[in-house]
Amino acid sequence: MNRQRISTRLIVLGSLVTLLISCAFGRNNKITAGDISLEIISVSRVESLITSDGSTYKPKSDNDIILLVKAQLLSGNPETVLDWKVLVRDESGQVIKPSMKSSHSTYSDQVEESETEPATELQWVFVVAKSAKAFTLIFPDEQTIKLDHLLKDDVSE
Repeated sequence: MNRQRISTRLIVLGSLVTLLISCAFGRNNKITAGDISLEIISVSRVESLITSDGSTYKPKSDNDIILLVKAQLLSGNPETVLDWKVLVRDESGQVIKPSMKSSHSTYSDQVEESETEPATELQWVFVVAKSAKAFTLIFPDEQTIKLDHLLKDDVSE
C-alpha cells in the first residue's frame, strides 16, 4: 500500500513539473477566451506569400520579412477571432499589427469529408524586421503565446 501511495505521488509530482516547465518556457500553444478556443499550429518566416487571389505579397523593405502564424480554431466563431486585435511583439519590444488575416476550412487527410465537420484554420500575417528572431503573440485579453519553439525559418539569410 505504501508503494502505491509513493507511486501515485510521483506521478502527480511529475505531471505538475511538466506543467510548470511548459508554462515557464512558453510551450502552451492554446488560448481560451469566452467561447473561443484556438491552438497555434505553425509559425514561419517567409520572404513572400501567394494570396488567395493569386498575387504575391512581399514586404516593401528588404530589411523586413513575413511572419506567418497559423492557428486551428477549436471552438467559437472564426469571424469573432478575426475581429480581435491580435499583435506580435519581437525581442526588442516592438509591437506589430497584422497586415493580413484570414480563415478557411480544411478537412483532415484521415477522414472522408462527409464524415466530419471541416476544421477552421486562422492565419495572421505580420511584417517584421528580418533581424528579429523571438516573437510573442498577444491577444486582446493580454493572454500571450511565445512562438519561438514553433518558429520554422523558410528564409536563406
